[in-house]
Amino acid sequence: MVETAYTTIASGDSQSGIISNLRASRMGILVSIPTSCSVFLRASMDTTSANFRRITTTVYAGGDFIWSVGSGNKAVEIGDVAAIFPYLKLETGVAQTAVASITVITKF
Repeated sequence: MVETAYTTIASGDSQSGIISNLRASRMGILVSIPTSCSVFLRASMDTTSANFRRITTTVYAGGDFIWSVGSGNKAVEIGDVAAIFPYLKLETGVAQTAVASITVITKF
């Protein structure tokens, strides 16, 4: 089963709304970013905003789960991270100059 959800990053902000992926086996994210930046993936075990932390991955030599997004669109396959952490957020390296749209495709 595949499910689609939506969230945004507000103008002047750098964090998205909460992406709930309970019981997901795979996840992909489509982003439309108005301001070029690096995007980090943050995770939490609950929806309390203070508990969200940047994800570090051993796949990329222990660095943060990060990708660069130019002004425009990008699609990112999240993979196994979706199966581990129940709640995710995106964090941009700079505040956005307009609303950033995020589409989340989740496979259960």
